[in-house]
Amino acid sequence: MAGSNRKAAVELVEGAELDLDEPFAPAEELPKRSWRDVVRRGWPLALVAVVVAGAFTVAQARESSRVDARLEAMRPQFGYIEGLGPEMGVLWSVDLAPREYFGGSTEELMFVSHEDGGLRVIDLASGDERWHVAAEPDRMTYCWGSDEPAGGTTHVLCERYGYSSLEEPVDFEDREIERRDAMTGEVIEVRDPNGQLSLEWWGPDVLVLAEVDGALELRREAFDGEARWRVPVTGTADGTAAAWVDPVADVAVVRTDRHLVVDGDGQVVLDVPVREDVAAAAAAGLVNEWLSPQRGGSFVLSRYVDDVESVEVYDSQGERSFSTVGYVATPMVDDQVVPGLVVVHPPWGLAVWDSTTGKAAVELDGAPNDGTMLLHGALIYQREGELRAVDVRTGEERWHAQLEQSELLGSDGDVVLFLSYEGDPELFAFSARTGALVWTYPLPSASAFPMVYAGALMLQDGQTLVRLGTGQ
Repeated sequence: MAGSNRKAAVELVEGAELDLDEPFAPAEELPKRSWRDVVRRGWPLALVAVVVAGAFTVAQARESSRVDARLEAMRPQFGYIEGLGPEMGVLWSVDLAPREYFGGSTEELMFVSHEDGGLRVIDLASGDERWHVAAEPDRMTYCWGSDEPAGGTTHVLCERYGYSSLEEPVDFEDREIERRDAMTGEVIEVRDPNGQLSLEWWGPDVLVLAEVDGALELRREAFDGEARWRVPVTGTADGTAAAWVDPVADVAVVRTDRHLVVDGDGQVVLDVPVREDVAAAAAAGLVNEWLSPQRGGSFVLSRYVDDVESVEVYDSQGERSFSTVGYVATPMVDDQVVPGLVVVHPPWGLAVWDSTTGKAAVELDGAPNDGTMLLHGALIYQREGELRAVDVRTGEERWHAQLEQSELLGSDGDVVLFLSYEGDPELFAFSARTGALVWTYPLPSASAFPMVYAGALMLQDGQTLVRLGTGQ
């Protein structure tokens, strides 16, 4: 009944007529309320608004942090490309002289080497030449970047060694190491690496493996020779003893009669003895066991013994996770959305293992045509004219797309970029989430060959080197 009365009342008002000739009666005066009454009635609603706004801000901050972390994980990887899109254009071009060739790059610099031993250093953002090293008789110069902890290429590290021609062996006994200013090329310091088993750059420092008083020692030094820390190493100074730096994991790897991984503070995080059969092969000059850090914190010990390839994988704590036959192939891009994954190629195909559980997450019959990627929690690969994405948690296929006669180039994390050889050469970009073809980009000529270096998409067309991108 109450509902009927309310409805009737509404109908009565809507159907009533207003006599405009009748004067309005003054409204009754509203009761006065103090500011305390207003606050008392309004504060619950205001509190809800504050809580909702705060939750939205926190969610935005978390999403922004997640996106930034994903980008930082992908940026140093060899298949990552920035500035992709259908609106790409030529950012700059550089003409190569006869016998000049692309010699490597950093985040900010590109090195163009010449067969006569000279070198040009090009700004990767603008294409302008920053500086060059003139050719010298019987000397070859090779340079690469040194990223300081604050980020950015501030120094260039150059190795100069004896060299006569492409037909003659390099004289590694006649060499020196230089540190140069990245902007001007000015030589800041010079170091003689002879007499040391290994000398590798580690950020602003150097990693040295040397024999001291008949025993091996690993040390991290400032460029001027001041030791930051020292780690004693077992083994002998034979031809198999070596040390190197993994720049992505930011650790040192040592191989003597043991495999060691040492972090930047000089702490040993992994210590695995070399197997006796492998040690015997190494003594005969056959080095067939090596250790490599993986993205996500795991470590892979690869072996090749009696024509059989196998791997042992250790987790980030140095504990043995699993072993299997095959070899490890690092994905071109891994966004670390699912950390700790290791891609292994067994004789029959491909498997993705989870180093945190020691179990195979994905197993496929048949090997991919080229590289693989791990994006948005899926393994993306190409095989027999199809591009496929398989969920690494469930093993279920997410999507597939047709793609004939093509080569996988890289990804920006959102699209997967291919070079298509069907008809005129063209770039195809597929969505990493759905597999849909989102855009294409025709190459300027049939001779243009695309390359990916330090996040830059480059084209070499004859004697011209071109950088493509959106400029963003």
